[in-house]
Amino acid sequence: MNHSTLTLQLHLAEVLATSPRKEWKNIEKFMTFKVPEDNKIEIIPSRTQESIFSLAYYLEKSDGTHVEKILPYLVNCYKYIESISINEKLRIEDCYSMQFFSKALLEKLFMFAEKNNEYKDKVNELAWDSLTLHTKIFSEISEKETSVSYSTLILYGIIQLLQIINCYIDNWSEEYLEKTHELFTIFVKSSSLKTVHAISTYTFQGSKENSIIIKSCREYVPFFNKRHIIETGLSQSKLIGLVFKFLKKILMTDIKEAYKEKQRQLNQSIHQERLWNILSYNKISFNSSFKNETVNEIYQTSIRWFSEYTQFIFNSLSRDDNIADQDLYAFTTVLKTIIISSLHLKHIDEDFVNKLKNIILDTTNIPKLPMTVAVLEALGVIMINFDNLQTTVSLVIKSFLIQPSISFTKLDNTSVTILRQCAADSISLALKGIDSTKLSKAVLVHYCDELYGISKEISGVKTIIYHNVLKAITSIACQINKKEIIDMAVPALTRRLNENEDQINALYCLVEIALTNDATVFRDIINLLSEISKQENYENNNKVKIIYQCFLIIARTPNLPPKFYELLLESLLFIFVSKTLLLPPKVLKHRVKIDEFTPLLVILKELFSHDLIHPELNCSNEMNVAFRNFWFYCILLGFRNGQWYSNWQFILTTISKYTPTLLISGSNANSLETILESNSILRQKFSDGLQALIKSECQNVVLKSTDINGLSFIQSAYLLTVHQLESMRMDKLDITYIFQYILNEATNNSGITSAMDALSDKILDIYLKKQEASIGTKEFTENIEKQIGFIVTNASHRLKRIRNFSRRYLEKIVKKFPSVLMNKKTLYLMLNILIALTSSSSIKSSEKLFTDHSSINDLTSYLEVADGCDHKKELANEYLGLCKQWIEYASKVSSFEINGLLQSYLLNIHIPTPGSERFIGTGVTSKFGDMFGSKFINSSFMNTFSLQSYCIGKVLGIRDAVRENLMSESSILAQMKGKLQCFDKETDPSKVVEKFTSELYMVCAYIIVSENVDKDLLQDVCWVPIHMFNAKIMAVAKAAWIWLMTTRPELSLIILTELLSAWEWSKFKKRGIFSLSKKREDPFMHRITYTVPAKRKPKAHFAEVHSIWVEFLSDRYNVLKYNGDVYDKVFMKLIQISFNDDALSNNMYARKTTFQLLTLGMKIIQHQKQRHDDAKYELLLKKELYEVAFSWFKDPSVWGDSNDKQTLENEIKAIDEFCQVIKTDVRNNYSTLRSIEKFKTNSIVYKMIFQQYSKLNFEQFTKNIMKIFENAQEILLLLLEDELRHLDIWYDPERKQTKKINIPSNINFNKNKWGSLIQNAWNISPLLASEIPNKFKLPVLHSELIRFITTNPLAVIDSTSALGEVISQKCNISNNYGFRSLLYWTHVSPIHAISFLANQTEKNPWEIQYSLRVLEHFPADMIFFYVPQIVQLLRNDPLGYAEHYILKTANSSQLFAHQIIWNMKANMCIEGKDGAIIADKIKPVLERIIEKIVNPLSGSDKEFYEREFNFFNEVTGISGKLMPYIKCSKPEKKKKIDEEMAKIKVDVGVYLPSNPDSIVVDIDYKSGIPLQSHAKAPFLATFKTKPRSASEENNEENEDNEISEEEVSTKEIWESAIFKVGDDCRQDILSLQLIAIFKSIFVKDDLDMYLYPYRVVATDTGCGVIECIPNSISRDQMGREKVNSLYDYYVVKFGHADTVSYQKARANFIRSLAAYSLVLYMLQIKDRHNGNIMFDSEGYIIHIDFGFILDISPGGINFENVPFKLTSEMLEVMRTEIESQPYEWFCELCIRGYLAIRPYATQIIEMVSLMQESGLPCFRGEVTLKKLKSRFQLDLTEQQAAEFMSEKIQQSKQNIRSVAYDHFQKIQNEIPYHR
Repeated sequence: MNHSTLTLQLHLAEVLATSPRKEWKNIEKFMTFKVPEDNKIEIIPSRTQESIFSLAYYLEKSDGTHVEKILPYLVNCYKYIESISINEKLRIEDCYSMQFFSKALLEKLFMFAEKNNEYKDKVNELAWDSLTLHTKIFSEISEKETSVSYSTLILYGIIQLLQIINCYIDNWSEEYLEKTHELFTIFVKSSSLKTVHAISTYTFQGSKENSIIIKSCREYVPFFNKRHIIETGLSQSKLIGLVFKFLKKILMTDIKEAYKEKQRQLNQSIHQERLWNILSYNKISFNSSFKNETVNEIYQTSIRWFSEYTQFIFNSLSRDDNIADQDLYAFTTVLKTIIISSLHLKHIDEDFVNKLKNIILDTTNIPKLPMTVAVLEALGVIMINFDNLQTTVSLVIKSFLIQPSISFTKLDNTSVTILRQCAADSISLALKGIDSTKLSKAVLVHYCDELYGISKEISGVKTIIYHNVLKAITSIACQINKKEIIDMAVPALTRRLNENEDQINALYCLVEIALTNDATVFRDIINLLSEISKQENYENNNKVKIIYQCFLIIARTPNLPPKFYELLLESLLFIFVSKTLLLPPKVLKHRVKIDEFTPLLVILKELFSHDLIHPELNCSNEMNVAFRNFWFYCILLGFRNGQWYSNWQFILTTISKYTPTLLISGSNANSLETILESNSILRQKFSDGLQALIKSECQNVVLKSTDINGLSFIQSAYLLTVHQLESMRMDKLDITYIFQYILNEATNNSGITSAMDALSDKILDIYLKKQEASIGTKEFTENIEKQIGFIVTNASHRLKRIRNFSRRYLEKIVKKFPSVLMNKKTLYLMLNILIALTSSSSIKSSEKLFTDHSSINDLTSYLEVADGCDHKKELANEYLGLCKQWIEYASKVSSFEINGLLQSYLLNIHIPTPGSERFIGTGVTSKFGDMFGSKFINSSFMNTFSLQSYCIGKVLGIRDAVRENLMSESSILAQMKGKLQCFDKETDPSKVVEKFTSELYMVCAYIIVSENVDKDLLQDVCWVPIHMFNAKIMAVAKAAWIWLMTTRPELSLIILTELLSAWEWSKFKKRGIFSLSKKREDPFMHRITYTVPAKRKPKAHFAEVHSIWVEFLSDRYNVLKYNGDVYDKVFMKLIQISFNDDALSNNMYARKTTFQLLTLGMKIIQHQKQRHDDAKYELLLKKELYEVAFSWFKDPSVWGDSNDKQTLENEIKAIDEFCQVIKTDVRNNYSTLRSIEKFKTNSIVYKMIFQQYSKLNFEQFTKNIMKIFENAQEILLLLLEDELRHLDIWYDPERKQTKKINIPSNINFNKNKWGSLIQNAWNISPLLASEIPNKFKLPVLHSELIRFITTNPLAVIDSTSALGEVISQKCNISNNYGFRSLLYWTHVSPIHAISFLANQTEKNPWEIQYSLRVLEHFPADMIFFYVPQIVQLLRNDPLGYAEHYILKTANSSQLFAHQIIWNMKANMCIEGKDGAIIADKIKPVLERIIEKIVNPLSGSDKEFYEREFNFFNEVTGISGKLMPYIKCSKPEKKKKIDEEMAKIKVDVGVYLPSNPDSIVVDIDYKSGIPLQSHAKAPFLATFKTKPRSASEENNEENEDNEISEEEVSTKEIWESAIFKVGDDCRQDILSLQLIAIFKSIFVKDDLDMYLYPYRVVATDTGCGVIECIPNSISRDQMGREKVNSLYDYYVVKFGHADTVSYQKARANFIRSLAAYSLVLYMLQIKDRHNGNIMFDSEGYIIHIDFGFILDISPGGINFENVPFKLTSEMLEVMRTEIESQPYEWFCELCIRGYLAIRPYATQIIEMVSLMQESGLPCFRGEVTLKKLKSRFQLDLTEQQAAEFMSEKIQQSKQNIRSVAYDHFQKIQNEIPYHR
């Protein structure tokens, strides 16, 4: 049997049984067994047994669903299994297996029947039939010779059935009695007994069957609920005992019925086994329901068996044989059956009583203890129920005690004690049951006479008799509990105390009598003992010690009447004081003299342990004085601050909790000193030394720095005592006691008022410290609520001193536990008091607003306002100030919570919710605004309140309709659930926000007013908003959840638990911050296109839902963190889910949420540290938290959303908050170390928690753990501060705004530690270490990183930054290991890979293979962009890798083949020094490769190639044919163009080289326009194009619903292009490539900047196609059209400066101007006259014609020596005020753009450097690249770079050189400009 499989099946069955839906198809799967037909025998396999048993288990656990199908099936299974278990033809092992399984199944059926009474009879009958069958077989095999094995099997089955029936069947009829008797007659036959004897002998000797039984027992133990059913032996006694138990149980049925009245009194059923005990002290009158003949036969048979067993046991004892437990069990069972039978017959034989007498008084044999106990119990029952035998039995028991029985002399002490108690109980309980005072007195006289007759000197047998008689007298006195009996017993016992013999037992007997009688007897005995103890000296006096022991017994006795404890307490206190008064003052320092007090203190502690009396709440004046004297002497005895008597500390702490205050009650104002001076303790003449010591300690311990002189010894002793008492009482966490000293009139008007104030402050500090230890428990919340409520009420006290004191207390508590500010009851109480104070009705002195004065710990409070309106007004204003301050502080902790509580309070004034009270002050809603002002009661507050009020009112109306049966609650619930759940299916939740808000608040209102909350409805409230996953919806849900949690705090845990599950769901579904697609990305890792950026559409970013969610959770944590550890566990689970598996997104939009989550996690961890009991959780969570924090920095830095400054500000705030909690964690390192110390014995825990931080072994680790912690924290703080600086410069590039947080401007790090920084970071994460040199630009960091990469390059194969170190050859790793790791390295961008392929002779083969692998990884259309650079690789391709890649890619992509061919043709010739065109040295290579691409073409590929190139050649050929017409007029050129255009036919699939994504479908044959050129003949033509297919649209930037490219239209459009011949376009291509890169960087960094990288393709030497900019006009053309200034143009085009259209156009102008300004500077683009500056129809500025870039200028003279062009007319469009907001925005964009491109300097420089040998005129050797790199200013920090760019803006602004160049162009080329 596989127990694990069984456990799994049982678990599945339980799940099905407890699930709401119990589908038959799931349950039917357990019914795998089918009973064989035709009596076929089939052993049931273990798996099938598990299924059958699991089905029975399901039946037991379920509510009865499908019982009509399951029960018949199980009954049939049982019958079949039972039948094969007794089949002789099977192996004995199989029979036992089936037998055990059948009994387990039967027990499960009984357990089912116990819960379902209607099936009891059926299961009873099933069991009885089985027992009958087994008995019949056993009878038959006993008559013939049958194998012992089979007989054993049957007997074992019978015993198991008897065990089950005895366990589970309670109600019996006479029919069962007769049946049982019939079975019994079969068992007692000699043949049967002989068989049983043989079986027991056989199995006892260790037979094979015995091992089979043991094996089966072990296998089937898990199946049984009651294990003793199968764990039993095989013997005659066991069998007889079970049968007699069966008979006894049946006969007990009538007795049970007789006790129905008793059952009603106890309101519970009486268990059968308890009935025998009840018989020992109750006389029963009942009529037997069984036939007299049957009962008599059982009676006679039982007596015969009793005699036989008695003889057998005594014979065994005489032979010194061991008596088996089963024999004793049979003896006692038979004896009880005899007694119960006799009660039915109303007769018992005297001979039988004599047999009992002989058993216990036998002088030759000592009966076994269970025999004697059973006989004594039986005698007691006989004495009660048979009057004629009362005297006889009484004398028998007396003889047993007084002779005494030989058992008392031969047995051990424990057995003797049991016998003595049993005999005494038998006689006393019998007398109690008989209830005859006369008989009781007569019996007691006998024992008292015996006690008087025993001499003073006792020994030997007399000692036994003495103890027996004491026990008998005590037991009779305790049980009878009548005055006449007590008056006889107590004097008899007391007399023994005055004699010199053993007094201990007499004292204990008196205590026993005291505990079982009324208060009068108790008081008399206690007074007697007290007087004796007072008269005797403790030293060397055994009697006093015994009395103290008696007191201790009484104090420890539980559940006594409280009056008993009070009497004892009073006696003990007076004993203590009377003893102390006997001590002379000079011996107070001698410990030996006062040892007597320790036992008294122990007794007091035990007395209070029951928590049944509370003298601290209410006690008499005498007891108050006694307590006061008690504590005075404790202090004078030397117990001060726990010193000297350290063992008193715990005892006195307990006593202090129950001590009343040491105030002088009922005294006048001047009586405190008088009463203290007359105190019997303090008025003694103490030594000068002691008095000086007390005064000194009072000054140092109590008052400390407070300068209070002139205190007398008595005052000092009083203050010191109060301090000691109240500081110890603070374990009770109740400040109301110390407050009573402040409130007390006598104290206020005494000479110790100031001292008492100082003492009270000290006690409050103790309270706060102790309260802190209980943080997170339910008791903390309840206690702090009570204490605050008490103080808040006293803050409105009529006395200003009390008010000030209360407010000082409040400030301390709130500062320590800020969450108390959000306590609902406390806030409501404050507002109630405020309303009462500000109400128009007058308040009389001591007017009570609250009536609960039941306990000092309750919020008992009343307002005491002195008469007079002025005082009332002053008090009201003062209290209003307190309330405002309270609410303001609370808002800082949780503004959501405090708003919710205020709204809830206003609602409860008019509409009380379940569990709330209707507070005073109705109609005060309008007053709130006046009282608290708009700061708290603003429009948002009132709007929410109005919605809540409306919903609550509507729901109450619905509930009224339900109560009047106009509507059904179920239909209302269904309707609400349906409406709410329908929102779950919304595809665009933002469209239904208003509707959802209304429905959600209605559901919340319904939950609030419902007493029984529907769990499914509450679950929908939590889950539906999450499923919708929309930021606006989440904001609504957040407010609704807070409303629910503030109004119904008991729902907080349920809501948080549901939201925890929802949080886990969002992680599983990878939504929000868990989205895998929202990772930090490199723009070069995506396709870079020339498309225009889309207009920015403001949308909620993907992490905003989680951002709102985390804010809600953080707010809830601040409110609930002190409300119990269950909330801590929820939040700890949340953090664990969030931080596990590195699942958080590292996208810039996830930054705020990530750091908010990290801050919350750290706060939870630090809170756990305060609780001291979750150290391991703290360490585990901290490990995960630090990993997540470090993972944010494993990737290159990312900027933020510059278009949303509020978001940026929030991100900075979130990081700063996390930085602060990490700094706090640094300060808490010592306490962290103490937490770790707890796990020193478990090295596994250490390694599990911190293995990644250190490679040390266990011993080294324990020594260096703090260093490891410090290193991790140091690195994290360094990174966080860098991130803050990084975001701060992005937020405010020009540093014009005031910082709201303190961000270090410089790196605050020890210069000597930079070298070890990489090592420490590498130990944390090699990927983290790889990024550190990029963040902190120091050479030492690079060298250290190289060293670690050299050691283990595989650790950083996921880092592109580390790869840069490897490729740059700075990392000297071996060829055989290090470079081979390149085969596994992560992919870099295509431009990196292309750059790696350059200069192959200098590269490692592994590096070249890596480059090819990366390039082949990217699709061909992504490589289109880099075609010019790839062609340049062929200039230095000795190994042919570049050629190989080109041919392979061209073979897979025809479009790539076309593009690469055009570019190679454009690079075949260059311009010589004399201006002539000469062949480039690379021309043969290019021609060869073109042939290799073209020649293999065939079929459709060849046709496509020929169509495209023929079409394009025809179009570009027009430019060549125009060359003879250069000197002609425009109309003549136009005519020639039209002629040539008419010859062109559009073939299928052809496209413009500048736009391979679209195909040409038509030509505008009249669109040809000749363009102006002095030596060349460019022209413009227009074509109709359409996209190739929808699937080929460019969606490269359209990710994450953030910023996307313009959607590609699927419609046909007209597209214009310029065709040039004899003009090298390659330099324009390079410029526009770089502009496209800048555009991609801006888009990825979410910069609102605009660039238009129009397409240019070089198709042959001096030939090219240039895309036209649609709907645009040049600044030159504006001037020719007489537009005076740019500003005038914008006004005319877009409207007046105040219009929206103008402002949009101006914004577009600024976006594009900033972007192009940066481009102009970085690429050093010159020739920026107005003919090269375009403006489109939306106001964007666009630069064209990039013939002069980098190191060339027009005419070779750098006339435009200015960073970029920023003229006065540009500034005028932005407005003339230079400091205006548009201009500031322009500056910010320029700086942000500059900061954004700097991290990609390497890629940009690589793009340019690859073109260096192309022959383009813009290159002047290496100096060109050095200048380009210098413009990035890579050695500057981000702050310095921002300042650098700001300087460039200032240099460019209205620079004279720009104006001069415009003037030059005006003169030379007649290009107008605005002066």
